[in-house]
Amino acid sequence: MPLLKDVIAQFKSSFQYLDAENRRKTFWYEFWLNDFTKELLTNTKLTTELEQAAKKCVEQLDELSGQHIEEPFASHQDAFFKIIVATLRTVQLQRFKSGTEKTENYQKDQHYVMERILYPKKEGLFEEQLINGLNSVKETFPELSSIMEQKILHIVEAKPKPFVLFHENMKFGDNGNKFFTTDGRTRTIEDVTDAVDEQLKHV
Repeated sequence: MPLLKDVIAQFKSSFQYLDAENRRKTFWYEFWLNDFTKELLTNTKLTTELEQAAKKCVEQLDELSGQHIEEPFASHQDAFFKIIVATLRTVQLQRFKSGTEKTENYQKDQHYVMERILYPKKEGLFEEQLINGLNSVKETFPELSSIMEQKILHIVEAKPKPFVLFHENMKFGDNGNKFFTTDGRTRTIEDVTDAVDEQLKHV
């Protein structure tokens, strides 16, 4: 069984979201863009939040490694994955905060439905690099292949889904009157936390 410090070092070697200055690594195509265009195409606030999440993740892993420097990974794998999940949770919540609200209307059977839906910002480089790190551990330490594959699968399955803020249902009665039903109170961005936690509970 590999040592905790070796697993963490391997994960970090492939979790390449940050550059040497703790900034998001530049996409290859951004080298061809001028500063104004890059600023226009980048969600600066979200990027800053993800940079902080990546930095905190690495710092916590380094701290864990330093505390148990010659101990096997198996003894501390729960603590390792707890850091990964907490990082992913932070990132998903930030993607919702930077998301887009849309109103959708549709008919289903004899019901007319109106929903207000929050669409999270699409997953991107951060999640890709997080999975790269776990894949690197899986390939380097075959004895950890099963647990890493399981965690990667759960992370993929736990990607944030559109969140219904409000749902109203209307149908016509036999006498032509309209009957309205709702699913309760209007939800807000604060309610997204419970949905994210539910998605991540199996990771």
